[in-house]
Amino acid sequence: MADSAPSHQQAGKPRSFYVDEATGGRDYAGFLRRVAAGEATPEYEGNWGMPDRWFRTALRAVPPLAALKPLPRYSLAGPLVLLAALVLGYMIVWLILFEPPNPPRLGNPPAAGGKGGKDE
Repeated sequence: MADSAPSHQQAGKPRSFYVDEATGGRDYAGFLRRVAAGEATPEYEGNWGMPDRWFRTALRAVPPLAALKPLPRYSLAGPLVLLAALVLGYMIVWLILFEPPNPPRLGNPPAAGGKGGKDE
């Protein structure tokens, strides 16, 4: 008796699909062979697929980035996310630790004869 409900392992995984860019959708049998052999890379939905989509967009805008294609997937996204987290953390710490100087009060003029005055 097969259980049709998704298992716990499948529930949290991002969904993926495959797109045939090489043949333009004309060679269905070859595309299915590449998917079955693991040669085609899956496209992920949602936030998990954003780094790949951004890289493909950047690749169309700047073709010399094709030299980075042999790198493992998401190897560029990890350091960029870490850098963004560090910058955000630095900004939060800076905002908490460094208070702006107190502006002078408009209602109370400085008293005469204070430090550095002529009458000392």
